[in-house]
Amino acid sequence: MYPEDPDEPSLSSSSSEDGDDDGQEDMENLEAEIAEVSQQVETNPYLYDAHTRLITLLRKASELDRLRAARERMSQHFPLTPELWLEWIKDEMSLLTDGNDREPVYKLFKRALADYQNVDVWLEYCQFAIGGMAVGEANQLDRTRAVLEEALANQGLNFRQGALLFEVYREFEIICYAQLQSEAPSSSLIVFRLDQTSANTLDTKP
Repeated sequence: MYPEDPDEPSLSSSSSEDGDDDGQEDMENLEAEIAEVSQQVETNPYLYDAHTRLITLLRKASELDRLRAARERMSQHFPLTPELWLEWIKDEMSLLTDGNDREPVYKLFKRALADYQNVDVWLEYCQFAIGGMAVGEANQLDRTRAVLEEALANQGLNFRQGALLFEVYREFEIICYAQLQSEAPSSSLIVFRLDQTSANTLDTKP
């Protein structure tokens, strides 16, 4: 084997430089497409596919502020699908840390449900509200229970997925009852009511 010439670039360094060049080129192409689609949206804000494409591109580029602006702009002209709302909500949830204000995410859930009454959105909303208890939000027990009650009122009788909401509420109350028997005696009554209502719902299915 011949010794490497110190004046010749090594294969590994050459490959690394090629990779960097490719990454830079990809980013430039991405920015160019973002600029192009942004112009389409500016010219005609009623191009639905252009809005969704712009959101996809900005997520890929990790452009948080521009992504939020693009979503807000689309929501001004179209009701967002449950999938688009959940994607937005989960992006915002991923940025939360202990001590963060969770109120903006609650507002997003309410906006999502104003566009579409969807069980998947309600399930995510219920789980988010339950998670608020772990971070010690004020009055979170009452707030979580109110969210769960609202979910059941709106989608509890949903033929295909309503039972999932009953199960989430039931598990929530069982945990509360186990932890707060002396402080929340009403929990056992709520669990019984949930069992009865859920059973009646299942009995109505063919």
